[in-house]
Amino acid sequence: MPDIVGDAAATARQWVRWQAAPRRRGLPPAFVAQVGCVENHLVPYAHEFDCLFIGGSTAFKHADSTRALVRAAKRTHVGRVKGSTV
Repeated sequence: MPDIVGDAAATARQWVRWQAAPRRRGLPPAFVAQVGCVENHLVPYAHEFDCLFIGGSTAFKHADSTRALVRAAKRTHVGRVKGSTV
């Protein structure tokens, strides 16, 4: 799914615009979580996406709110984490 690196609101707008396209092609849609998406209620419901990609900063990747997103997702991929694994 298209995302805007470092911009949770713009990424959420991209999600709204493009989320149906992969399903029409038989592909699973993935949502990219960015810093600020949880606090600003920009994450779609877990049943709306098949994979969650965790982008953003290392601190965001380690945050409790991000861990809660991971637990709710069907599948998750975490982008590069500096210094450790999540």
